[in-house]
Amino acid sequence: MESPRFFQFPRRPPEQPSNSAERFVFGPFELDVERHLLTRSGSALGLPPKCFDLLCLFARSNGGVLEKERLMRELWPDTFVEEANLSNMIALLRKLLGDSPSRSQYIQTVPKVGYRFAMPVNVASRGGEAPGAPVLLPKPSAIRIIVFPFRTQAGLNELEYLAFSVPESISCSLAELNAFTVRSMQSALSFDPVRWDPKSVGHEAEVDYIVAGTLTRAGTGVAMSVQLIEADSGTLAWSNQWTVDAGELGTVHQAVMHHIVRRLVRAGSDTDSLPTSGMPADPEATRMYLLANQLMTKRDSENFALARDLYVSCVERDPDFAPAWARLGRCYRWFEKFGEAPAEGAHRAKEAFERAFALNPDLVLAHNLYTPIEADSGHAESAMVRLLRRLQTHRNSV
Repeated sequence: MESPRFFQFPRRPPEQPSNSAERFVFGPFELDVERHLLTRSGSALGLPPKCFDLLCLFARSNGGVLEKERLMRELWPDTFVEEANLSNMIALLRKLLGDSPSRSQYIQTVPKVGYRFAMPVNVASRGGEAPGAPVLLPKPSAIRIIVFPFRTQAGLNELEYLAFSVPESISCSLAELNAFTVRSMQSALSFDPVRWDPKSVGHEAEVDYIVAGTLTRAGTGVAMSVQLIEADSGTLAWSNQWTVDAGELGTVHQAVMHHIVRRLVRAGSDTDSLPTSGMPADPEATRMYLLANQLMTKRDSENFALARDLYVSCVERDPDFAPAWARLGRCYRWFEKFGEAPAEGAHRAKEAFERAFALNPDLVLAHNLYTPIEADSGHAESAMVRLLRRLQTHRNSV
């Protein structure tokens, strides 16, 4: 099957603050942000993208402690990763800097909290600031956005799972577009679900826009209201409401995508080129998929088993729906690690991810879910090569 063609949205030009810092100097190293280059005594060093981002975070920290949770949120804003991924990244960066945990000159471990960059960092820039001047990095060109879980009325019961799974599906679809950098649902869950301030969310999550919504019962269906809010001003940029049956959620999903893109990217864009991977074509498969996604948030054998069976039923009804194959692979991987038949889990996980990539080689969800699995199985170098290739065309999704 031919890989889906993605519409290339025009990017907003990056805003360049005056006298922005472009280079950090510490010990024999120089970190050039603009050129994405690390040198030691003038010699260039190979640095994977995530390691480069991690080193930038340390360079900007002014010797303060960076909590593990914050580092993971900054490095992997669009997906859930295990803490081992951060530990591996720290170990790789220490090796590159010639550092060690026991006698650290650069990265010090703060037990049960995080890490501190111990080496003094000077800032040098083309603007000519003196060392130690405040660090102001260019803002990203992509539109930064976060999707909040929807609020629900009491008694929604069997439809309550939609409050998480529908916005999570919208978030995944937005991540397919180069025009957006999408924060993860885990980031959204860190805020008070009722009393949150748009400006505070914008500052803490570093986003430009917030998608929020509400769900209420409407006869045998559900009334869904969705709002797009400008974070800095709290202005309502767009809103709409639909009253639908559960089987029509795929249509609502595409409508939300259509309106967000038209409002933020370019009026009159050809929305036929938007990703179609958000929901299955079959209404019952859609219900199964969304329910399974919600079950996957509860990490225990019973819920993962239920989610696995729902994903299997979903792909039986809609075998060309790549996201369900990717999430099914994640389920099988969980049973490989914690179940009673690890060999069978590993085999089935591999088959599921192979099917997902065959259907959609550029599926952000599949890349995000497969990367820690590939790294844990001893193929971190292959994972890095795959992500670097993807970064060339989808720079906001890795």
